[in-house]
Amino acid sequence: MSTSQPIAALPLTIAMATVGPGARDETDAAARHLAARAEASGHVVLSRIVVGADRDALDAQLRAWLASPAIDAIMVLGAIGIGPGDVTPEVLGALLDREAPGYGEELRAIGRRKVGIGALTGRAGAGIAEGAIMLAVPDSAALCDEA
Repeated sequence: MSTSQPIAALPLTIAMATVGPGARDETDAAARHLAARAEASGHVVLSRIVVGADRDALDAQLRAWLASPAIDAIMVLGAIGIGPGDVTPEVLGALLDREAPGYGEELRAIGRRKVGIGALTGRAGAGIAEGAIMLAVPDSAALCDEA
């Protein structure tokens, strides 16, 4: 079997949450940009919300999305650093069935080149939970295209 032919990507139904103590929908340029790019690529953004830096609220929302057969992928923007309000990696980590460690490593490498050494404290990550793709991505406008 030849692998020279590209495989067509299936359209995904995506849910997106921006997380952080000061996160507000009206200033969430990174999420709007990523949603527009996803839709331009043929995917459907079913839900886009903002959640405070609250571990329990984020966990409840992600579990609700994972319980929905309509959701294929979940993107969580922000709260991936090393500060006390950066809860995303712990919440996602508790839900993942399988991790994809190379994703976070690559985003940190790209971030280091684009925005400097501070990008190395980002804890972006990816994996699979209950059959859905889950991504924890920076909410940085400079890095969201890479995510």
